Amino acid sequence: MNPASLPEKVFALMLLMLLPAAALHAQARRTKSAAVPFTSQPDPAGRPSPTGVPRPPLYVRHSADGVGTQYRIFDSLPNALSHASFAQEPLAYDAATNRLMSIKLGNAGLSGEVFFRYSDDRGYSWSEPDQAFPAGIPQPLWNPSITILNPGNSHDVLALDYGITVLSGPADGATRVLYQQIIQGNSVPLSPPDSSTGADAGGHTLSWWGDVKSLGSADGTLFITAGEIEGNNIGMTSFDRTTRTLTTSIPQQWDASHYVDPVVTNIQATLLAGFGMDRTGSIYAGIYSRFPEREIMRRAHPYPAVSMSTDNGRRWRELNLLPVSPLQQYALSQGANPDSVHFSYGWANDFIVTGNGNFSFFLDLFESNNDKTPEAELRQLVEVYKVNGIWGIRKVADISGRLISYDPMEPAEPRISLLGSEVQAARTPDGTGLLVKWIDLVTYILDEDLNRDGVTPDTVISTDVFVAARRIVPDTSDHTWSRALNITGTPVLDRFTRIPETIPDDYMNIPLMTLQTKIDPKLDLTREDELINAQVNVAGRMQYMMMSNFDAGSIAAAEPGAATRGAGMMLSPAFPNPASTAATIRLTLSRRADVRLHLRNTLGELVCSLADGTMEAGDHEIRVATGDLPAGSYYLTSSSGNETMARMFVVVR
Repeated sequence: MNPASLPEKVFALMLLMLLPAAALHAQARRTKSAAVPFTSQPDPAGRPSPTGVPRPPLYVRHSADGVGTQYRIFDSLPNALSHASFAQEPLAYDAATNRLMSIKLGNAGLSGEVFFRYSDDRGYSWSEPDQAFPAGIPQPLWNPSITILNPGNSHDVLALDYGITVLSGPADGATRVLYQQIIQGNSVPLSPPDSSTGADAGGHTLSWWGDVKSLGSADGTLFITAGEIEGNNIGMTSFDRTTRTLTTSIPQQWDASHYVDPVVTNIQATLLAGFGMDRTGSIYAGIYSRFPEREIMRRAHPYPAVSMSTDNGRRWRELNLLPVSPLQQYALSQGANPDSVHFSYGWANDFIVTGNGNFSFFLDLFESNNDKTPEAELRQLVEVYKVNGIWGIRKVADISGRLISYDPMEPAEPRISLLGSEVQAARTPDGTGLLVKWIDLVTYILDEDLNRDGVTPDTVISTDVFVAARRIVPDTSDHTWSRALNITGTPVLDRFTRIPETIPDDYMNIPLMTLQTKIDPKLDLTREDELINAQVNVAGRMQYMMMSNFDAGSIAAAEPGAATRGAGMMLSPAFPNPASTAATIRLTLSRRADVRLHLRNTLGELVCSLADGTMEAGDHEIRVATGDLPAGSYYLTSSSGNETMARMFVVVR
C-alpha cells in the first residue's frame, strides 16, 4: 500500500480543490529551518492579503515565564495516522465512574487491530491494552473512536459498556465499511463486528467516506452512529442491543439534495460537526456544508445547520439552518463588512448540545477584506448558538487564523492539517458549564541557541493549547466567555491534541492528550528541529501518545464574564423605520457598564459614534439624526464587553 494515498490526504486535497487560493507562508523566522510550517486560512475568492503575509502570533512567551505543562508518555503509535482526523473520538471520559478511555490502531491500521485502554485516575495510570474485534477485520483501518455508554449514570465501572467504531477500506477511498462493536464490562464483546455497508430503503449504498460520531440512546437499548457517506450524504446506523440487529439509512433530511453539489467527483464537502443528546433523550445532528439557499448571498461559504429526532433517530426534522442576519449583525458589531466575513472551511468546527432544544457550534470566523491589513481583519473563534429558538453569535477569542502545514507520511509533500486549529467543545455532566479548546501560535523568545548559530536569545514560533470557559446560566443574557488560558506553555509544537467531550464539574484535573514525535538520539538535530520540524515532518516517525492534566477552575469559577463582562443589554428596534429626519432607539441595560453605540453603513464603515462611555442600568433612549444621511440601509450596533447587538433601519427621502 502506498501511504501517500490515505483518505485524510484525499480529503485534504479535496478541500484545496474547493479553495483555489494558495496558502500563504508565515513571516520568516530568524532561526534556520527547512520550512515554515504555518499557513494562513486560504481566501475563497483567491485574493492575497494586502501585505502578502498573514497575521503574526497573538501571544509571546519568554524563558522567564517558567516551565509549562509536564507530559507523561502512556502509549505509542507507528505514525500520526491513527489520530489524524478531527471528528474522530479517540478519548472518552465518564464522570460518574471517573473512567477515561483511549483507543488506537495497531501497526498504523495495516494489521486489522484496534486497541483500547482505560484509566481510573484521569490518565495518570493505565490498564494494559485490550483488543477490540479480536477476530480481526479487513485492513487497512481508519479513524477509530470510542464512546462510553452509561445510560443509568451508574457509579460502578462494571456497569459500563463501550461503543467502538472504525472504518475499513482501500487507501483510494473508493469504498469504506463501518465496523462497530459493543464491549460489555471491561472486555466481553456484546456484538460481533458488524458491517453497515449495504443498500438502505432508498437504494443508497452506504460507503462511508470519513468521520463518524456515536452515542447511546437514553434508554440504553441503541448504539447510534452518524457519519459522512459517499456522494456528499450524511448517513446513520442504529444497533439494537436487545435484538442485535443493525439498521442503516440516509435520512431524507440529510441527503445530498440539501447541499451544493461539490462538482468534483468522489469528494465529501458536507461534514458532520457533531452528534449529541439532551436530557429528554432528543438527538441532534450538527451538519456543516454549503447550502443552495445561501449561495447567492454568501457565495461558496459553508453554514451550520441542525436536524433533530425525538424518537431515537427513527424520524428526523428538516435541517434548521443558521439565518444570514445573525452573521451580518455580528460582523457589523465587530466593525467588519458583512460581505467579507465567512466561516472556515471545515478544518475547525465542533458541535455540542447545551440544553433541551439548545445547542452551539464552534467555528473559526474570518474576514477577507482587501481594504484592511491582516492585523486589522477579523479573525475569531466564535460560538454560533441557538437558545430558546433564537440563533446568535458570540465571540470566544481572537485567533491568529493560521493552520499547521504538516506531512503525516511523506516529507516531500507538506500539506495543511485536517485538524486545523483543533477546536473541541466539552460540557460538564451537570450541564452548567462549557469549555472550548483550540491551538494557536505563540512566539517563544528563549535563552537558548536553538539553531547553533552562536547567538542567543533565539526566537521560534510554535503552538500552544488554549481553553476558555463559560457557565450556562438560564434566563440571562450574560453568557460571555472567560479569557483565553494557555494550558501547555512549552515551545514544543502542540498538535493532535484531544480533550474528552465530558469534563469534570469542577473543571479540575482535566485530561489532555497529544502526540509528540519520538526523537532518534542517533540524529544530530538542533533544538529547533526537535521542537518544531520533527513535530511537523512526521513521516515514518514513531509518535508518543502523551498525557497531561490541567485546571481551568480559575477561569470557570470567576464571576461570569469577569474579563469581558457586558451590560446585559437589550437593543430595541429603531422607530420610526423607515426614517426621514430622525429615529429613536431604546437601549436597556441590566447593570452599569461601559457601552459603545455606533452607526454603521452596510459595508461596516463607521458613520458616527452615538455613545462611548459608562452608562447606568435602566432604559436609555438615543435619538439618531438622519436628515443629512444619504438614503439607504444602516445598522445601529451596541457593544459592551463581549456582548454585541445590532439593529437595521432604513433612511428614506
